[in-house]
Amino acid sequence: MMATTAKVRGLAGMVIDGGARDIEELEEIGFPIWSRSQTPATSVGRYVPVARDVPVACGGVAVRPGDWIVADQTGVVVVPRASLPQVLKLLRQYDEKETKMIPLIKETKSMGKALQIFNRY
Repeated sequence: MMATTAKVRGLAGMVIDGGARDIEELEEIGFPIWSRSQTPATSVGRYVPVARDVPVACGGVAVRPGDWIVADQTGVVVVPRASLPQVLKLLRQYDEKETKMIPLIKETKSMGKALQIFNRY
């Protein structure tokens, strides 16, 4: 129910510093969720909103209003709002290098050579 509510309110996904349930149903409605674990327990009757747009800690990481949350199957990363331009610049540089490295690795069968040539240490 919480995920459906979040989705209809326009949220793109949810990161939970705890357990989540009904994972298959969340996939069916197209609502991605990242959690520490899976649980059969419900939060109905125990969920109490406290505040919004305030700094929090999730998994020991500080998250502030305006920060960017980037998540995929590998995990979740918090990008502080003030660091976003610098992070995007670095990501473009890494992506450009890695795009060029893949053919070299296939050709030479050596990741070490590619790392050395592209100075990726």
